[in-house]
Amino acid sequence: MATRVIAVVLIAVYGCNGGRDSAASTRDAGAGRSASTAPADTTPSMDTLLRRFQAGLPRPDSLTGTSATREALTRRYLEAIARSDTTALRDMHITRAEYAHVYFPSSKMMKPPYELPPDVAWMLHTADSNKGIRTVLGRFGGQLLRFGDVRCPGEPLREGHNVVWRDCRVRYRAPNGIEAEQSLFAAIIERDGRFKFFSYAATL
Repeated sequence: MATRVIAVVLIAVYGCNGGRDSAASTRDAGAGRSASTAPADTTPSMDTLLRRFQAGLPRPDSLTGTSATREALTRRYLEAIARSDTTALRDMHITRAEYAHVYFPSSKMMKPPYELPPDVAWMLHTADSNKGIRTVLGRFGGQLLRFGDVRCPGEPLREGHNVVWRDCRVRYRAPNGIEAEQSLFAAIIERDGRFKFFSYAATL
C-alpha cells in the first residue's frame, strides 16, 4: 500500500571570508535565509484526514445487517448469489460509514509505518470487493451452492474491538453434485460477537 511521503528541504548557506566577524555575519545571514525559505510541513495528520473522511457520514457505533456466526453469514451470501441479489450482497458488506467510524480509527493504517489516508484505503478496498463480487456473480450467479463449511484458517487481525477473519474459504456442493472449496470472498469482520463481510475480494 502507498504511504505518505513528507519532503523536508533544509537550506544552509555558509560563507567564509577570512575574518572572524565577517564569517559570523555570513553564517547569521545564511541561517536567516534558511529559516525564511524552508517550506513548512503542511501535510495533514491522520487524525485530520480521518475527520475529513467521516464528515457528513452517519456515526454508527456498531455494525448493521450482521449475522450471529460466520456460518450463518456465509449461508446468506450463497443464497444471495443464487438470486443474483446485489442489494442483499451490498447490505452484508461493511458500509462507508462503518468503515469510517467503526473500523478505521483503530486500524493499523492510522499509525506508522502503515499510514494510508482513509479515503484512499476505502477506494482501494471497495475496488477489490466490487471486482470480487462481479467475478463470483459472473461464475455462480443464479446457481444454488449448498453450504458445507467456511474456514478462515489464518490468524485473525485484532484491532481494538474489531476482529478481521482473513483467507476465508467456503466448502460447497454445486448443482451438478460436485463438492468444492474455494475463496468466494476474502474477509469477515467480527465486532461484539456479530459478523459481517469485510471484503468480497475473491480468487477463483
